[in-house]
Order: sequence, then structure tokens, then C-alpha cells
Amino acid sequence: MALFEFFAIITTTLILSSSIGFLISNLIKLRIFEDFLDNFIVNIGIGLAFIPLFSYLLSYLSIKINLLSLSIIILILIFLNILFKRSFRFRSKFNSQHYYIIFCIITYILLISKSIIFSFAPGSTDITFHSVYVKMIIEDGALPQNWELFESPIRYALGAHSTIAFVSMLSFQDPIRSSLIVPCFFAGYMILSVYLLSKFISKRLEELSKSIP
Repeated sequence: MALFEFFAIITTTLILSSSIGFLISNLIKLRIFEDFLDNFIVNIGIGLAFIPLFSYLLSYLSIKINLLSLSIIILILIFLNILFKRSFRFRSKFNSQHYYIIFCIITYILLISKSIIFSFAPGSTDITFHSVYVKMIIEDGALPQNWELFESPIRYALGAHSTIAFVSMLSFQDPIRSSLIVPCFFAGYMILSVYLLSKFISKRLEELSKSIP
């Protein structure tokens, strides 16, 4: 059950972020790399950045943060892609080298999340503290405005919390477990981001060196 829960949350995070990222990058014709995996990584980052912005906008407009509002925004993105005649086909190439990268990232995520899969929560109150934010977003349908529940007047940027809330609702998993597992996905994505950044920089340096006589 714990293993199923883990994969359900990780898969939901991956599908949610990459699909929204693809719709946005496809709409603005953003294609930085030739390889499929590289562009896929970019799309995940765009999706992860867009979800918090979307959540703050909904809260500002007093629109409920729930699966209905998420569905509507996805449908709007699909409509805009159709309206501007964007193709939904993947034009990037898939390199056999990508299998090794995917395998390494999956292994890394499994290793860092081993204690989470086989236990309810680590010996810390921090996860309980942050999962309360997530639960408040799910129950209230808005980003928290009332901080009286907390003894200290800490104000967090609720980007990750809103993303976890959507993942929890989509995967039908407990907010506390989602608050534990989604950061494992973030950790794996950080490695991919560094890989992509280093590849981008090395490619530009190579082009620069060739242009120098």
C-alpha cells in the first residue's frame, strides 16, 4: 500500500507538471533543446512554476482552488493551443542515453524516499506543520489567510504547498503523505535541472569557442 501510494503521488506530480508545462511551452513555441528528455525536463519546470502562480491568481480573484478550477485552466490552455494552431506532436528526438539518466533519477528518488515509503513520517514536527498548510488549501479552496493557528508569525511562500495540494487532490492521497513524498520529486528534479543547466552552458561555450578565430 505504501509503495502504491508513493508511485501514485510521484506519477501524479510528473503528469500534472509536465502536461501543464507542455501546453504553455507549446503555446509560446518554446523549444530550447533538440532532445526529447531535455525539453521534457524544461516542461516540468514550467509546470511547477505555473501551478503556484495559478494558485495565487485564483486566491486573489476569490475563485476556489480545486480540481474544477484546475480542469478549467487546462482546458483554456488546450483551447489556446488549438486557436493558435499549435501542433500537439512531439518533434524532439529521444536519445538512448536518456535511459541511463532516467534510471539514475528513479534510483535516486527511491533511495532518498526509502524511510518515507516504509514509515508514516520521520521524527519531526516540520512535516506536520507544512501539511497543515496543504490541508487548509484543500479544505478552504484558497491559500491561507488566517495564521492564528500557528504560535509564531511565520509567513511562507505557498508555492510548493499549493502544488502538493493539487497533487493530493488528484491522486486521492493523504495531504501529510503527499507533503512527504512530493519533495522527493523536487529533489530528483533539482538534479535534472543542474544536468540541463550544465549541458546548456557547455553547449554555448562550445559554440563560442568555435566562433573565436
